[in-house]
Amino acid sequence: MKRILLLLILLLTLAVTISAVFITQRSTPMPVPAFLEQFLNDPYDYSRLGLYKTHNEEYDHYYCTPVDMYVFARTGADGMHFGVIPDTFGETVFAVTPDAFGEQQVYPVAKKLADFLSLVCTFGDSTAVEEAPRMTRERLETWLTAEPEEEWIREYRNSEAGRQAQAEREAAAAHLRETYSLPDIADPYGYIRAISDNFDPTTLHYPAEYYE
Repeated sequence: MKRILLLLILLLTLAVTISAVFITQRSTPMPVPAFLEQFLNDPYDYSRLGLYKTHNEEYDHYYCTPVDMYVFARTGADGMHFGVIPDTFGETVFAVTPDAFGEQQVYPVAKKLADFLSLVCTFGDSTAVEEAPRMTRERLETWLTAEPEEEWIREYRNSEAGRQAQAEREAAAAHLRETYSLPDIADPYGYIRAISDNFDPTTLHYPAEYYE
């Protein structure tokens, strides 16, 4: 009985220790990577492009967010977010999709921030950048251009509010391109797939809960 009790105490101690390490990893503030400072300090609102800036807050991290990732933007839907892992991958931008259960949830989508922002401008929405690694070219093009089935969406797009939203989206993209002198990427889909298809996901490190 004493041996069983001692074993239980040791297991409990080990669990507490592991939890403490995990919490430390997730709660220790990370310095803002220098190449992100201008963008994060930019007061312009890019939410019309599905680009919500954030500063690596605790709530930005999900069970599938690499532990050493600095999260700098969210799409505003389904927990999807973007981040960088400077110590290992430099300026490479990764997309994280928490609800892609049973699939790869983290993909590199751009070699550097300027390329990432250019992709967002070209597609008109950051979600397209996040989705591209899991879609065929044809499916992505259809997703971007097809007429929505829902009548209320079609009505909204043709309304004054919808036209205003589109104008704000275009203005946000123009402001991004001008402010950061963004490069033109001739084949956005091909660019993303060339990076994501050749990436080894085993090089990423996740929180303990990811492996449970």
